[in-house]
This record gives sequence, C-alpha cells and structure tokens, in this order.
Amino acid sequence: MDESIEESMEVGLESDDASFQFDKTCDSDEFLDIAPGHRLPLEISELLLTTMCTHYPSRANGLNLSIFRHPDKCKVRKAILRGSDADDDCVKYFMQHQLTHLDVRDCKNITSASFYTVQEKGYSLQSLAIGKGFLDSVPEKKLNLNIPNLRSLVINNTLVSDEVLTNFMTQSKFGNLRSVDLSGTERLNDLAPFVSHPLVNLTLHNCNASEDWLMMLPLLTNIRRLDISRSKNQNIEFYNNEALLQKIVESLPHLTYLDISGTNLCGVKKTEMVYAADGSLVGLTDIPALRCRVGRPLEVLGLCHTAEEACKWTNLPALKVLGDANEEQILETVEVLMPYKDQVTTALNELFHQFRYDTVHDIKRALRLIFEAMTLYHFDEHVQISSSASLFYIMRVEADSQESPMVTSAARQQMVSLMINAMERFPHDNILMRNGCLTISQLKVPQQVVFEYERLVSLLLVVIRHRGNVSNSNSNTERDMADFVCRISIYLLNSLACQVEGLHRQLVGDLGAVETMLGLIKDKLRTKTHDDMLELAWSVMWNVTDETPRNCQRFLDGSGMSYFTECLQTFKEHEDLLRNMMGLLGNVAEVKYLRSRLLTPELIATFTDLLKSNSGGIEVSYNAAGVLSHLASDGPEAWTIDNPSRDYVLNALTTAINKWNIKVRRNINYRSFEPILRLLSVKHTSQCQHWAAWALANLTRVYPDKYCNLVVAEGGLEILEKVVASETDVPHIRVLAQTVIAHCDAFQECGNLDKLYPKDDHLGP
Repeated sequence: MDESIEESMEVGLESDDASFQFDKTCDSDEFLDIAPGHRLPLEISELLLTTMCTHYPSRANGLNLSIFRHPDKCKVRKAILRGSDADDDCVKYFMQHQLTHLDVRDCKNITSASFYTVQEKGYSLQSLAIGKGFLDSVPEKKLNLNIPNLRSLVINNTLVSDEVLTNFMTQSKFGNLRSVDLSGTERLNDLAPFVSHPLVNLTLHNCNASEDWLMMLPLLTNIRRLDISRSKNQNIEFYNNEALLQKIVESLPHLTYLDISGTNLCGVKKTEMVYAADGSLVGLTDIPALRCRVGRPLEVLGLCHTAEEACKWTNLPALKVLGDANEEQILETVEVLMPYKDQVTTALNELFHQFRYDTVHDIKRALRLIFEAMTLYHFDEHVQISSSASLFYIMRVEADSQESPMVTSAARQQMVSLMINAMERFPHDNILMRNGCLTISQLKVPQQVVFEYERLVSLLLVVIRHRGNVSNSNSNTERDMADFVCRISIYLLNSLACQVEGLHRQLVGDLGAVETMLGLIKDKLRTKTHDDMLELAWSVMWNVTDETPRNCQRFLDGSGMSYFTECLQTFKEHEDLLRNMMGLLGNVAEVKYLRSRLLTPELIATFTDLLKSNSGGIEVSYNAAGVLSHLASDGPEAWTIDNPSRDYVLNALTTAINKWNIKVRRNINYRSFEPILRLLSVKHTSQCQHWAAWALANLTRVYPDKYCNLVVAEGGLEILEKVVASETDVPHIRVLAQTVIAHCDAFQECGNLDKLYPKDDHLGP
C-alpha cells in the first residue's frame, strides 16, 4: 500500500551490440566508429550530428564526435557545433569533410589551434562562425584565411583588439563575402576593413559604435540588412542622432531591415507629413529622419527599448516594428531576432513580462517560439531561465482554465523534454530549477511525464542530494530559494513514486531514492528540524516500498529502523509523520524474508504501544496492527523474542481492532489486496484474519467504487467464502467476511451500496 496523493534514435556502431540506444552510446569511454562495411548517408550523418549537439551537448565531445573522423563512413557538409563540448580535435575531424558551414561559437574548449586547422583545410567554407578563443594568441603575420567562397562571417563576443580584427580582415582572402556579424565585439573601432566588401548584411549589435564609423556606413551601398542596435542595459546616445540616421538611410537605397534599438537615433517624436513631387500626401512619419521611406516602407524596423519608447509610436515607415508595445510586437520581435542570441534573450524576457503582467492570446505561436529558442540556445542559461518562466505561466493558466486545453499533448511532451534538458544542463541554477519544477508540477504527474520518467527522477534526486544547491547560497534569500527548490523537488518525486507500477518504483529505488531520503532524514534529525520535507521524505519511501521488496531491503540496509526510532522519539507529537513512517513499515512487514529484522523486543514493544495511538484517525493504529499481523502470520515458531510475548501482542491487537469505526474515512491507497488476502488464509492465528477482514470491510464500504472491483479481480470472494464456511473461534471474523461479500455483490449489481445502507450512513467521520 502507499500514501494517497490528491493532487531516439539508434545507429549502427562498432560494439558487441551493433544497435543500441543513442543516449547509452554516448556513455561509451571509447572512440566511436561506424560498423565495418557500413556508411551513413549525408542526411543521416548530419541528423546524427545535430542530435548530438542539440540534445546531448555535454556529450558532444572529442570522444563521441570521433565517429565523424572518417568522412568516407560518416560524411557531413555542415558542422554546427555551437554550445557543445567540441574541442580542437573535433574541428580537425570535421575539416576533413570539405565543410561548407562551420560554427564553433560558445564552445569553451575551442582555442586558436582550430584557427590553424581552418587555415589549412577551410578552403571550401561558405559560412564561418567563431567566438572567444578562436583568434586568441595568433601571431599578427599568421592572421589570414584563404577562403575565396566565404559568404558569411560571424565573429561574436571576442575580446581581441581592434588591431587584430583589422589585420585579420585585411590579410585574409574573402573574395565573395556578403554577410558579416560582429555582435559583441566591443573593441571594434574601425569599419574600414569591412566596408571594402560588397556586404548586403551587416550586424553590429553591441559594438563600440561611434559617430565617426557610423558615417562610414553610407559606403555600403548594397546593404539590405543593417543592425546597429544596443542591448537594453547598454543604451547609447549620439549627439547628431537624427542627422546621422537620415544620412545612413538616404545613402542605402536597398535597405529593407534596420535595427536601431537601444539608441537615440530615432530622435524625439515629431509627426511630419510627407508629400510627393506633385504635392500629393504620401503619408505621415513620427521619425522625420525616415521620411524618405514613408512611400517605400522598410520591411523591419527595430525600435526596442529606445529612450522615447518609439516602438509605441503610430506613424512608423515599416511593415514590421520590433519592440514591446503589445503582444503581437513582442512575438514578432522574438521571431525576427531568433538567429541572434543576445537580442532574442532580451525579447524572451519581454515575452515573460507579457505573460506575467498581461495576457498572451496566441499561445500556440508563443510556445513554438519558446521551444525554438530553448532548442537553438540550449547552452545559454539566460535563454533557458526566461523561457522556463514563460512556460510556467502558460501551464498555470492552462491548469486553471475551465476551457478546452490550449497546449496539445505533443507540445506538452516537447515542453517536458526541453525543461529537463535545461535543468540537466544547469543543475546549480536555483532559479531555473525552480521554474522547471513549478512548470512540471502543473502537469498531471506521473501520467504526463512518464515518457521522461527516469531522467526526471534522476534529476530530482541530484537536486535533493544537494539540498537545492544550498552550498551556493550566500544570503537568506538564496537559502530560501534553495530550500524551496529542494522542497518542490521532493514533492515532485513523491508524485512520481505514487500511482505507478512496480517497475517504476523499482527504478526509483535503483536510482538511489531510498538512500537519498535517508540522508535527508539524517540531516533533519541532526538539527532536530521537523518540516514538510521530513514528512515528504518518509512519504516517498512509503510509496517506493509498496510491493517492492528490493526497496524495502534498501530501507533496512540504510539503517532505516534507527531513523524510525529516533524520529519517533524526537517528533512524537507529529501525527502525519507518524502515519507516513508506519505506512512504510507496513510495506516492509509484507516482505516475508525481511520480517525477522523487525522482530526485536524494542520494535515490537513500540508497535504494540502504537496500537493505542489516535494519531491520524486510525491510520497509525491500523498500520501498527498491519505490521504485527504480518509478523504473527509466520506462526509461533517464528516469534523468537520472549518479551513482549506473542500472546500479549495478539490480545492488544484484538483490543485495538474492536475499537475502530468501520465507517471511518481513510488516507491510504491500495493497488493490490494480495498481502491482505494472504492474511485471510492464515488459520493458525485468528488475529491475522481479523485485521485483514476488517480492512476489506472498511475499504469496500468507504470506497466501494475503487475497492469492490479490486476484491473481485484478485479472487478475494473465493477466499472470503472459505472464511465464512470455516469454523473460526472468532464469529466476528465471519461477520466481517460476509460484510465484504455483501458490499461486492451490491456494488456489482447496483454500482453503489444504497441497498445496504441509507444514503446518509455510508461514511463515518
């Protein structure tokens, strides 16, 4: 019994087993290879690489990516390694493939050694994206790449000097360069090396912008997309702002995308009418510097977090405006800025605020964008935090809604997997762990998370063992957060352990749940702290030991009985705790080969005293009686202690059972009556039959819809009829057995017990 709670892909690899689950494959400590005589098609190879880097980024390392070291077996054209654990050796593997695309941004193990690899073998590249480390320590004379067909160059968040960038661009041969992204390159002072290329796309987000090099932008006459924006906390102001913007826009006739977020280039709001040459009115603009685009509006105009909140102005010469004026604008901003990590992070924060303080109507689109961001930027903590916060509000609204579900089953599954991915990647971030646990707690657990059962249980146990990362907490607020994370993790674990079948309960034990709970209980006893975490720890063990002998043994092997005795002495006034502890021991007592470990004078005396307990209604007394009944069922010869005597205990057991109200409501959940029905067949000790018959009579009366069918399904009626037909020395047992039979017959006939009892007499207090 347990406590009632109300509330891949496979690849052929060279190994003993030619085909096994990918996540297990990644645990290998050897280089991987394709099985002899086999070759993966290009599409499958690239899917394998994407899966490794996106869903198993911490395992996308030199060892596992070694499967790509033979291009003839596992060919790829695009190596998007961003945010993975790939190292310089991995770059060597991939550059043998004559790559067209290479992205090594946010790879902490990439150094300038990869620069030399690309220098030697990168001739065929069309797109190159690099970040910190790639250009570091490269001598000035060697700062050159010969990549004549390179069309896209991304250099993000590097700390190299302006001189290094200048030398790199002037010495390299990029004869076909069309797109450059220098986001986060704060030491950039000179645009001259870049404007010499016929660029159509230039991104200078969070670069060291100055009026001097902004005046060089008009030289880029082919530009279609221009981003000179700043982050929300890095706003910049230009002295000749409106004149600068007007000069830039009027000089770039092909411009369709302009992002000036975080600057004052838009000036102050001043509505101006624009007329055509013939004097007819073309339209209005609130940004006079953009008057030339009134009749030919930009496709996208970025106006996020400008000082004047320009995104909220009415007359803007653009088809799409990026900002935070309303839901539509925020969602549009997230979608447009998705390829740009730093900018989309800010947009996701705005989306979170929209969920928190207002309403989002297009949930389907919001979910799609959040999922895309969490997948694309699986390596970025800030993206995961803001996304998870929005998911919590979505699921909370969903849980409170009386209307049809807004979130489909497929979306819910994707959300759970992405949340677990993020929590596994950043287990020490209490804010993220809080968001994830709260979001998952809005679901029907365990039913809606069973497909990720093992991963989720493993993750929660890690959090609980670290007590919600309390060691990282330096303030009371942080400690409170860590405490909350630990508490909700135990709550979720308890929900996962309840209402699942034996294999899942066994798995929870195999993953270390019993030992983890015992460790938590030990800490609470050391500090003499009684709280809900202590009670939940016992509740978890009550659930995972239900009909699971191996977990019962784990409890005993982990000094569980010592903790039981100490908790009983230290926290004896707490009824719920006592109920949880006795429920657990009831499960242990059902395991025949473990019962002898409960048969000590001290424990038997304790159980006998608890028969008199009124804690939790009858639950403590009932569970104590159950423990003693199972111990007595092994017969007089198995009772190896002299004091308390077996007769004394059995008399106390009878006295306790006779005091219980047959109509009393219960706080207990049985999945099977097999242990109780087994006691009904014990003929040598009538007290065993008495307790079992009373239990069935009570449960089938109080909860007939749940338990009458269970009695019938498990062959209980046949056993009960044998009890009725037997010549027992205790007639009351026969009466109780007849009562159970009558309950089952009435329920099968009518679907209720109304024919046996008045409607107001079904239940007791």
